[in-house]
Amino acid sequence: MKPDKALNIARGVFGIFAAIFALITFITFGANMDFANFPGSNLKLAVYPDGDEKEGQLKQVLGGYELETIDNVGCTNFVEDTAGADASALDWGALIQDDDQHLCKANDDAVEKNRIEEWTDGWIVVPDCKRTSDENECAPFGASSPLAWFGFLTFGTLAIQVVLYGAHTCVLLVNDAKGETTLTMRNALSTLKSFDRNSKVWLALTIVWTIIGFALMLTAAFAWDSMCDKIDAGLGRRVSDASGTPTRACATATCTTSFGSFFATMVFAVVWYRLPHIAQWFGFLESN
Repeated sequence: MKPDKALNIARGVFGIFAAIFALITFITFGANMDFANFPGSNLKLAVYPDGDEKEGQLKQVLGGYELETIDNVGCTNFVEDTAGADASALDWGALIQDDDQHLCKANDDAVEKNRIEEWTDGWIVVPDCKRTSDENECAPFGASSPLAWFGFLTFGTLAIQVVLYGAHTCVLLVNDAKGETTLTMRNALSTLKSFDRNSKVWLALTIVWTIIGFALMLTAAFAWDSMCDKIDAGLGRRVSDASGTPTRACATATCTTSFGSFFATMVFAVVWYRLPHIAQWFGFLESN
């Protein structure tokens, strides 16, 4: 089998794996957000009550549709600061004042400036399970969870795809430039030197793209794992310290990286992966 044909088949196989892993990853991500009751996951639209002339119809108001509240459904993730009023099970004022706990704006602000004073209502994330020092319990976003692994595998297979794509492109460029010349180890250097300037440029660009693309995909794979760990730590990940007391902890040292940096890394890797396709759209390279 010719090298270019073998590379083509390999690209197809790993492309299928990457597509499958990506589908599983993002479907699992959404399902885990629902499981953890992320803000908005359990929204319900309010309807007119029994006996009303619009009974059963959605309550449409100017600019949208009204949502159900604690008064008519008995349970909600939406809470309000009712400090000074009688405390209830969902009294946010009582929740944030217990043990002097407050919402923080950023982990690098001065302590005395880090509290949010103006925030009075919003959504809280309330997973339907108890978090313990068991690292695998109630941990849909854990660094070792299926979500983390499938995301890692998605970027891992794309890293292999980058290498295969780069190798395939180099083979085709060399075959086209050498013409009828038989390429051997002895004449490889002299044959490459005889290539026209355009072929040399695209060959060099392909090699550089492959090296950088592979590194970016591997970085994105670890970024995904760390991002899952960041969410997991935010949801209360605990481990037992030396004395056996449960304490909050991250599984990775990079869990404090910003979400902006995580997404920038992953998106940049995907965009870099698409650069050859953009070159083809402009007609610089033939489609492989």
